[in-house]
Amino acid sequence: MKNKLKRYFWLVDTLKERPMSLDELSRKWERSILNDGRNPLSRRTFQEHRNTINDLEIGVLINYDYANNCYELVSDDDNGTLIARWMWNAMALQSAINQSVSIKDRIVTDEIPSAQFHLETLLQAIKENCIIELSYQPFGKNEFAVKLLPYFLQLTKQRWYIYGINPNGEIIKAYALDRIKSVKLQGETFIFPEDFSPKEYLEENGIGQYENIPIMDIVVRAYGIQVDRLRTLPLHSSQEETKTEDGKSEFTYRLRPNSKFYGDILSMGKYAKVLSPYYVRKQLKETIDKVLTYYK
Repeated sequence: MKNKLKRYFWLVDTLKERPMSLDELSRKWERSILNDGRNPLSRRTFQEHRNTINDLEIGVLINYDYANNCYELVSDDDNGTLIARWMWNAMALQSAINQSVSIKDRIVTDEIPSAQFHLETLLQAIKENCIIELSYQPFGKNEFAVKLLPYFLQLTKQRWYIYGINPNGEIIKAYALDRIKSVKLQGETFIFPEDFSPKEYLEENGIGQYENIPIMDIVVRAYGIQVDRLRTLPLHSSQEETKTEDGKSEFTYRLRPNSKFYGDILSMGKYAKVLSPYYVRKQLKETIDKVLTYYK
């Protein structure tokens, strides 16, 4: 199975380049470093690999283009396959590194310690819509137990979070996996609301509860290289470049400002300035003033 996984990774990565015929794929496979015996890729083997990849639900499909007599990689654009794609990418990265033993020390990746904590159990709970009980201990506070209807998982800033609501509540809360002491499946199930979108929720709220903060338009002026950074890696999905000048640009966001947003702005240092609204400027100024007291 291990060797087959390597071939699956190779096939997907190869078709990412462009559509190819089976003959082209076979020639490339004969030259691949994964092919120790330099064996051709038979039609039977290829079809088996293709069927397996299409059944994995990783967000991509290998389709046949009859008009051009070639195979192509097609994205299904299904947000429900996000976790599967993340796992696939993680395995593909590990496979690629393992094939490059001589340069392993020259490949540096971020560790995600929280992935070691209860991830498999929580994935099962989400898949089966199973109510769970967490034993949770926030930083600097006492441990407590809470029942949770697990809605979705998020990986951000090298940390996993589980989002859900209490069976008797309506407010969605986030819990960091590395602060969870234990997870128990309760054997009870719940109905996940069909109209709930984790992506839309995160766009409005981020990590934490900010229902008392209204959604607002925020204008940020970026300077120098930060302009290009925001163009290539937007701060938020609502980002629009609303004004462009020499050496600076203004970006407008529509969101509910939270601690993550403020942290992202502050991390830009002197290369970003919030122009409006006053509420956000005031919050940032108070934070900066507090930080300055540490260096007096």
